[in-house]
Amino acid sequence: MLSATLGAHARTRLLNAADGQADAPSLAEACATVYPAATDLAGEPQALGRTTGHAKRVRFVLEPWLEHPERALEAVAEALAAGGRVLVVLNTVARAIALQKAAEAHPHIPSLALFRCGEVICPHHGRFAPVDREILDAAVSERLGQGSAPGPILLIGTQTLEQSLDIDADLLISDLCPADVLLQRVGRLHRHERPRPKGCEAAHCLVLTYEPSELKGLLGREGEATGQAKAAGLGSVYDDLRTLELTRRHLAELAEVVLPDDNRYLVEMATHPDCLRELAKELTKEWGDERWLRHEEKVDGVVLAQEIAAQFAAALYQEPFGEVSFRDIQGESKARTRLGLDSLRVTLARQVPSPFGAVLDEVIIPGHLAPKSEEDEVAEVLGTEDGMVDLRLGDRTYRYSRLGLERQDGARQPTN
Repeated sequence: MLSATLGAHARTRLLNAADGQADAPSLAEACATVYPAATDLAGEPQALGRTTGHAKRVRFVLEPWLEHPERALEAVAEALAAGGRVLVVLNTVARAIALQKAAEAHPHIPSLALFRCGEVICPHHGRFAPVDREILDAAVSERLGQGSAPGPILLIGTQTLEQSLDIDADLLISDLCPADVLLQRVGRLHRHERPRPKGCEAAHCLVLTYEPSELKGLLGREGEATGQAKAAGLGSVYDDLRTLELTRRHLAELAEVVLPDDNRYLVEMATHPDCLRELAKELTKEWGDERWLRHEEKVDGVVLAQEIAAQFAAALYQEPFGEVSFRDIQGESKARTRLGLDSLRVTLARQVPSPFGAVLDEVIIPGHLAPKSEEDEVAEVLGTEDGMVDLRLGDRTYRYSRLGLERQDGARQPTN
């Protein structure tokens, strides 16, 4: 295993799942673990030589703008005016689309600085059709990859920007997320060696978070994340609010972070079971109720349920190759490849042009946007106009455009 952001607790569980005999390290031992290292099945890390890359110093600036990410656009405009590349990574597609619209309407953000796929202004997230996603990824790499042309650019997206894309930004703006995820995002900040514009000479990441006094509004008395929290991906995309609060606290305490030297400390202080339990106890005492203990139980319960489901779905490797198959899970016909709601890969009733000039014959609908009934396998094309495609599947209608797939509230009749 090689990961700068894998916590010791998770690493131990993976090792033991592979017939290892590792003991879970204490918090102090976990923070002191060397990196990079190769870990054997006994749980003993063997230090490896450092890579040729230099340590990166990053300053995290926390702003209480989680509910109003558009407040960060002034900082975006300032960086763009200096010729900077700005990367904004938000926790949900809805937030990314909303901020994209706000940026396009902002008086101090020039249209020419907005990211384009071909000639089309757009964000980047996982709710694009596969054929368009390939085009988008290539356009992002061309504009922000190593050796790409200089000049101001604003790219807004979600977690898809922190995965597999070798891109470089002068300024990073991110929603609050777990420390291990945030480090992945920061990996796109000052990634390559090149001249930096004025004001971006030092790497800094603006984190959209909440005031400490606003924490009570994020967790209900039964331990469930509130709608306000879930709208920002807290308690929904990232289900453990303890990890998020610990991340916020430790970033607030640090004037500067040196990566990868501080990776272990940041990850362990936000994910180690001892830290999670201690925070729940502290807030339980401070608030005078048990909502944080209930939240802890809910998070642990979800993990246990996922582990049980995985055991039932696991292939039987002692069977001959070619005869082995995944087992049904309580009557389900297939095992999920990722945790969470299944997405629907839906064929369109007829081919139409995509917003980026490709031939669109299918879309992917996330589980939380899917129709109540999954009987329909083909989406009806209600109309196409100005690069937008209106669709109907079951009892729901959708619009697919340069902004990706969005659910439409009102149904409309076929137009063409």
